Amino acid sequence: MPRRLWTTLFPRVLAGLCLLAVFGGVAAAQTPPGCNSNFLNLTITKDKTVIVDPDTVTYTVSVTNGGAGACDVVNATISFTCPAADGTPTGTQTVFTTTGSFPADGSGDTTYPSVMCFIDVNPAVMTATARASASGTLLDSPTGSNFTINKDLGIDVGQPTPTPTNTNTPTNTPTNTPTNTPTNTPTGTPSNTPTNTPTNTPTNTPTNTPSEGPPPPVVPTLSFPMMALLGLMLAGAGLFLARRQ
Repeated sequence: MPRRLWTTLFPRVLAGLCLLAVFGGVAAAQTPPGCNSNFLNLTITKDKTVIVDPDTVTYTVSVTNGGAGACDVVNATISFTCPAADGTPTGTQTVFTTTGSFPADGSGDTTYPSVMCFIDVNPAVMTATARASASGTLLDSPTGSNFTINKDLGIDVGQPTPTPTNTNTPTNTPTNTPTNTPTNTPTGTPSNTPTNTPTNTPTNTPTNTPSEGPPPPVVPTLSFPMMALLGLMLAGAGLFLARRQ
């Protein structure tokens, strides 16, 4: 009898323990009792609304929970992702916690340390988007409800004004103009004219004059008739003088 009683009673006791565990779990899983809402609030803020690429933007993420019918949240992962070069929220990721607990009474509300993102997007990108994420278990039923919240926040990106780099106009204009015009004109004209003139003239003239000294006196030359006439005149003069004596 005792053995038979044990074999009959043991399965019933085991079934009761299982039921107790299940129904006891209901009260433990749904907290606060009777809650029915996911009031977890994920907030993301930025310190700039417009930037000129590239620039640094500071983001802040905070999490709160509470409200009528709010349920507790456990095992929460809270993260933040910077904008990537293509403007999508796929850049550098920061994970704040993987075991976050946010009771419905607000006692777990948290503002996490700010994250600085260096935004350097591609030339055609005009908006850069950051993302805050929260995932975890909402204690709204015996098994709880898994959830994920993503909140994106964009920022307008302007491209810097390009600096003019065209130097063709000032380089070519002054180089060609003065090079061709003055080179041909003065070369032909003065080269031929003064070269031959002063070479021949002064060379022949002063060479003989200073070497011979002063020119010899010029002796007049008489022709024969004049010499005859001169002789007759001298003879007449002599005869005249002789008669006077």
